[in-house]
Amino acid sequence: MTDPLPEWVPDEYDPNAPLAERLPVIAEMGSDAEIHVQDKRGVHYVVNQPQDLGTLPNDGLRLDCGTRIDYWSYEIVAPSEHEPFLREVDPNQDYEAYVATRKTVGRDIDVRLYGVDVDRFEDDTPEVTA
Repeated sequence: MTDPLPEWVPDEYDPNAPLAERLPVIAEMGSDAEIHVQDKRGVHYVVNQPQDLGTLPNDGLRLDCGTRIDYWSYEIVAPSEHEPFLREVDPNQDYEAYVATRKTVGRDIDVRLYGVDVDRFEDDTPEVTA
């Protein structure tokens, strides 16, 4: 990427950094960021805004993404020792049901920002909008 980053993107954001390093910076962007995800099949998901960044028991990260504060429909999961993946979730239920109904929709994913570095994805892929 040779173009300068938009003004709303923190200087700490490095489009070339590993996902685990980019996720905390993306999480801090809040509603300014529109997150796009592409999996190894080339499927492109628009998962909207970062909501909450959490840690996993194995030192990985999980970023909740959705359309409004305190509601998310996707989780970007970046385990420390495995490939990252994207899960579709419904947080509006009790915890056991939430865990039981989570569905992995993308494996070996890459995460990018609309208007910043989403052009790194292939152009001929289907898009799924949340």
